[in-house]
Amino acid sequence: MNLGIKGKNGEVIIEIEKIISNGEIDRYRGIDIWTIIKIRSENFTGRRSAIFSSLDIELFYDELIKCYEGLHGAAKLVANSDCFFELNLIFDKYGKVICSGHYDESWESNNQLKFIYESDQTFFKETLIELKAIIESYTTSHLVD
Repeated sequence: MNLGIKGKNGEVIIEIEKIISNGEIDRYRGIDIWTIIKIRSENFTGRRSAIFSSLDIELFYDELIKCYEGLHGAAKLVANSDCFFELNLIFDKYGKVICSGHYDESWESNNQLKFIYESDQTFFKETLIELKAIIESYTTSHLVD
C-alpha cells in the first residue's frame, strides 16, 4: 500500500512495508508502521526508511481533509524514528499547494535532503483516497474495533 503526495515537479511516495507490533496498541502512538520514503524534487531524489505511528497518519489525514475542503491551511506529517522526516503542505485559497520538507539521514548526521515542489488541489483527491485506505487498514481506531 502506498501514499503519494504528487505535484507538478516533484513527489513524495510513502510505501508501507510492515507493521511493527508486539501485539499491543499504545494508546498515545497507536502502532508503528515501517515505511520506505521516496522523494523526488525536480532532478533530485532520495530514498530511505522511516517509522510512522498510526496516530501520526490519522492526524495528518484530519489536517489534510480540512485543508482540502477549506482551500486553505497547513498539514504536517512527521516521522520521529531513527531518522527525522517532515512534510509540510500549505494550501492557498486558489488551490495551489506548496509541498516542502526535509529528511535527515540520522539524528547524529548533518546530512539532510531539503525539498520543495508545487502542487495543486487536483492532485490531492487520490492522496486522500490512499490515506483513507491506510487508515482503514492500519490505524488504531480500526484495529481496536
